[in-house]
Amino acid sequence: MILVHRVLIKKILLVSFVLALLTLDSFAITGFDSWKIIRASDDVIIQQPTFAGVFGPEGLFNACTTDDEFKSIRPVRNCVFYQAVKLNSERGLTNDYICAAYETKQVSISRTYIQNVCVKYSPMSPYSSGECIEYESITSVYPTTFSLPVFDKSTHEYGEFLFSKTLALQSCD
Repeated sequence: MILVHRVLIKKILLVSFVLALLTLDSFAITGFDSWKIIRASDDVIIQQPTFAGVFGPEGLFNACTTDDEFKSIRPVRNCVFYQAVKLNSERGLTNDYICAAYETKQVSISRTYIQNVCVKYSPMSPYSSGECIEYESITSVYPTTFSLPVFDKSTHEYGEFLFSKTLALQSCD
């Protein structure tokens, strides 16, 4: 009787262990994975610089670089005409806009941009938190290599930081 209980307990433990393994993510994304594998995952968000949006949904993954500019590798579909529409909502009719005409073309942006930087701060005091009181415009150049943060979007609304991974843009030939 004791032998039967031991065998039964061992089988229950084995089945529990197998079920526990099956419920774990069988494929966790890490910074050691290739960008291809990371981008294929539906569980992550890759944060890119704001300007990367001009290259479409792929962002910097659809960009190459020259000395002076970033160019799209594949053509990008952009809206060229928005049409106003009325939508029924809980608050009655509301205005919204939908794209009525698209254009697909190669895009490029300059690697050079103007940036406002603080050159003088107010002194720290009970009346001031050291805010900027004087700005200056400087010319900056975007790099060709970026450190992109990757977030796990399954954990909560804004995602949980997992790691950063370097993306070096290829040269346009």
